[in-house]
Amino acid sequence: MISIPITLSIAIALQPAVADDWTPSPDEAAVYRALSARDPVACAEVEALAAEPLAALRTVVERAAMPPWAPMRAAHCIVEGHATEARDDLLSWVGSEQTRGLALQLLSELDSVDEPLALEIAGAALAGPLADEARPRLAQSEVPSVKALAAER
Repeated sequence: MISIPITLSIAIALQPAVADDWTPSPDEAAVYRALSARDPVACAEVEALAAEPLAALRTVVERAAMPPWAPMRAAHCIVEGHATEARDDLLSWVGSEQTRGLALQLLSELDSVDEPLALEIAGAALAGPLADEARPRLAQSEVPSVKALAAER
């Protein structure tokens, strides 16, 4: 058995589990810590921690590795408060197999997005590699035009 001094093990536990090449800015670190908490924190509280909340949330989505809910919560906050501004991000999530988890979460929250953007995202999802998984989610939408789009393709 290897013995690690208690101070070293505490220091290791406090280090964020992030991509190797990411050194979070103070704002990013604060947002990351808030999103990493066991209990969820409201997006408004998280966003108040950063001068540029969308930039910090994007970085957490792209760079945070653990806990796995941190980037997913950041993605939720992007959808909830910045969907129009983050249009390109959202479209990229539904267009790639590598962002499957983000895409599926986005599709489950699509009813909260403005209808024109929701239709654009739905169309991109149905035209992309996740179409088979997207269709049943879109068919359950409360937005009639999104539901109709899922039925016609």
